[in-house]
Amino acid sequence: MTSGIYTVANDVVFDQLVALLNSIEVNVGTDTPVCVIAYDDRTEKVQADIEKRKNVQFLDNPEIFAPWEEFSYEAWKGNLNALSMWAEKGIKGVNRIGMNRRYCGFDPQAPFEKFMYFDADILVLNSVEYIFDQLDSVFSVVQKQFH
Repeated sequence: MTSGIYTVANDVVFDQLVALLNSIEVNVGTDTPVCVIAYDDRTEKVQADIEKRKNVQFLDNPEIFAPWEEFSYEAWKGNLNALSMWAEKGIKGVNRIGMNRRYCGFDPQAPFEKFMYFDADILVLNSVEYIFDQLDSVFSVVQKQFH
C-alpha cells in the first residue's frame, strides 16, 4: 500500500511550501513520498523546486480535479448566500476552489492509498510514522469488519 503526504500550493505560498518540504525532509526523511497538488496555474517556482527533490511529485491533472471541484460546487449550492456574495465579487462558482483540490487524495487515480494532508503553511517537527501506524491499524480493523 502506497503511503504519502499531500499538500496544496502555488507560487503565492512558495516560501511556506519550501519550509514544509524542508521540515519533512529533515524530520520525516526522504523515503516518504510527498505530492504537491496545484492550487491553480501559478506554479512555476513550485515546479522548479519540486524537480530538485527526489521524493516530491507535482499533481496538476484536471481529470482528477474536475469531479472533486464539482463535488464542492454541489455542496456549496445549498448556501445561496455564499454563492451570491461570491458572484457579487466576480467569483464564478466556489471561492478558492483550488483548496478543494485536496479532496483528490481520495480519488482512485491519486498516487497514495494511505495519506496525510498538511496545509503548506505548517512545519513537521517529528516523525509521522506513528500516524501511519495508526492508519494501518484502523485500516486493518475496517477490512476485517467488511470482509
